[in-house]
Amino acid sequence: MPETPPVAAGPEQEPEPAAEAFLEAALKVQGPPQPELRDRARRALPETRLRLVKALRADHASPQARRDAVLAELLASGDSVEPWTRDAHAALDTWHERLPPDARPIQTEPAHCYAAGCVSHVTFPDEASFRTAWERASSLSPGAHGAHLQLPPERLASGRVRVPWLVLRPDRS
Repeated sequence: MPETPPVAAGPEQEPEPAAEAFLEAALKVQGPPQPELRDRARRALPETRLRLVKALRADHASPQARRDAVLAELLASGDSVEPWTRDAHAALDTWHERLPPDARPIQTEPAHCYAAGCVSHVTFPDEASFRTAWERASSLSPGAHGAHLQLPPERLASGRVRVPWLVLRPDRS
C-alpha cells in the first residue's frame, strides 16, 4: 500500500504524522495461538473488523476525516464487554504508563470497548508533548493480542492535543 503523504496542518505547524505509518504492521498482529485450530482453515475476519480496516485504508480528504470515519465504524460496531476487552483495557493502561516522561503530563480517558476494538482518548498539554509521544508510542508494545494504533489527533483551541488510541479486537477472541 503506498504511503499517503502527510497533510500540512497549517503554516506554523509541522506536517501531520501519517496514520498509515504503523497501520500495516499493526494489522498483522494475530490473536493468541490456538493449537486446537491448527488443522482448520483460518476464519474470515469478523465483519466489524473488516469495516474498521476499510475505514482506516479508505481515501479520505484529511487525516481528521480518517479519524472520524474510523471512530464512527468503531461506535457502529456496538458496545462490548466480551472477555478479550479485559486484555484490551490492560493494554491501553500499559501503553499510557510507558510513555516517556518528556511526553507528560497527559490526561487519559477511561477506555471504552466496542465489538471492533477499544478506544481511549489521550490528551497532551501541547504540540511538542504530542509529537514526542507520537514518535515513541508507536514502538511501545502495550502487550495486547490485538493490533494497536494511534489515530490522527484533534488540536484543541487551548493548544492541547487529543488523540484516540485503539486496540483492535484480536482475530481470535
